[in-house]
Amino acid sequence: MNRPKPKWEYTEIDLDTQDSNNNKITLHNVPAQRNTETGEIRVKSQDVLCTGVNDTIQKSGVEEERDVWLLLLLKAKPGPFQPGYISEKYRMNKMLFYSWQDMEKEGFSKIIDHDEFEADTRGPVPVSLYDDLERLDEAGVIRVKGGKGEKKTCEVNLTTKGEKMASILWKGLPESYTKVAMKYKVKLFQMTPEAIKNKVHSDYPEYASSYDQLDN
Repeated sequence: MNRPKPKWEYTEIDLDTQDSNNNKITLHNVPAQRNTETGEIRVKSQDVLCTGVNDTIQKSGVEEERDVWLLLLLKAKPGPFQPGYISEKYRMNKMLFYSWQDMEKEGFSKIIDHDEFEADTRGPVPVSLYDDLERLDEAGVIRVKGGKGEKKTCEVNLTTKGEKMASILWKGLPESYTKVAMKYKVKLFQMTPEAIKNKVHSDYPEYASSYDQLDN
């Protein structure tokens, strides 16, 4: 005689776990399934990851999820250079592009929203970056020196407020996120516009025909 399959219903639980630094934390409202007959609780690892990421973002005070990557890139220390800033918009554009591409390959892009990119004559460009820089500058999270909007030269620095937010993200998010930010901060931090253009052409040939001008 076939036994009836157990009935499962959606629920949410508080879960004691550890963050990426092995600190004990409690995650609230983690999605789970409860067996209505036995009371057994099942939780998917992806749901735990998503809840942990969202909890860290909320604690940091970030208002737009796509700001997470900019703050992580600013926080990353590029070898012997000081952390907390990125100079020249073309480097910022391509650091964001490469970071998001890596996270998409790993399947993590669905957890944190990111900007859309458009194929421009200057290569893949984040659609909302300049509006985001202005918004974050007005909120006291960053300071933009030099050009804003469509002007070419600019330097972006974390403020004291921004440093606190970025530190919460850096310490609380999975190591896979911070590794990607560090990887492309180091790789692109000193590259010239021509070197970056050649790299994008090599890594993403689908942009070769449209990316025909230096982004400087």
